[in-house]
Amino acid sequence: MFEGNVPFKRKRVLVKREKIKEVETAMNGLVKAMEQGGEKGQDHQYIKQNPEIVKIIQFHAEKGNGWSQFWLGFFYIHGWGKKLDVDEGIRWLKKSAAKGLIEAYSWVGLAYDGIRDRKNAAKYYLIGAKKGCPKCMAEIARYYFSGTGVKKNNAKGNEWFLKAAQNGNYEAQRELGNDYYFGRGCEKDMKKALHWLELAAENGDMYAADLLGMIYRYGEGEEIPQDLFACARYYELAWKKGNETSLNSFIEVNRVIYAGREAEG
Repeated sequence: MFEGNVPFKRKRVLVKREKIKEVETAMNGLVKAMEQGGEKGQDHQYIKQNPEIVKIIQFHAEKGNGWSQFWLGFFYIHGWGKKLDVDEGIRWLKKSAAKGLIEAYSWVGLAYDGIRDRKNAAKYYLIGAKKGCPKCMAEIARYYFSGTGVKKNNAKGNEWFLKAAQNGNYEAQRELGNDYYFGRGCEKDMKKALHWLELAAENGDMYAADLLGMIYRYGEGEEIPQDLFACARYYELAWKKGNETSLNSFIEVNRVIYAGREAEG
């Protein structure tokens, strides 16, 4: 019953935790690859170079670990280390969601959207949104605005964007800023537009930063005066976050700023 000073039952738990820790270590490597160059395929390449990750994940997924079930579903819907199988991916993602990993609902919705089953996509985005998933809140908001999988309803779309934005989703913060800027689903409100766009930009959204650059470049009447320094700052931020078109705008605005300084003296 005992091995050394550790009860056998307790030691089994320690071994199980050690394996889960091994999974976390392996997945940290994948997540890092995704952050550093997902668009260049470094994430998929990482799986090719470390095929044991998929086996470890599958082992723990079949044992009922929700986080492993999430990643196994992710691998199936992307065809990473597994033959592409969206239905199988959805099955594992649903298991993960049932374990309480609410982020899995957003991937279930995305998978259904990818096979053009928009009604089921809307269904799972809404479930996830009601359970507190910010990504699902943002996606169901888009569906309400476009009438995709649900009856078009701009007011509900704006309501879900607000909830997502308040929960830190920068895409929703940007969309909410757009809503107030253009008066989509709500009354135009420049102060609220700036608040949400600036928050989105600070959280890394290059599109919000680019729009702020344009707003400050030309101004919005008395509500938002022209501010070329703020304009240049946001164009630079947008460029550094990956929006290459913002670089030309940044250069043009800086030329105007420096020309003005030279004219002054």
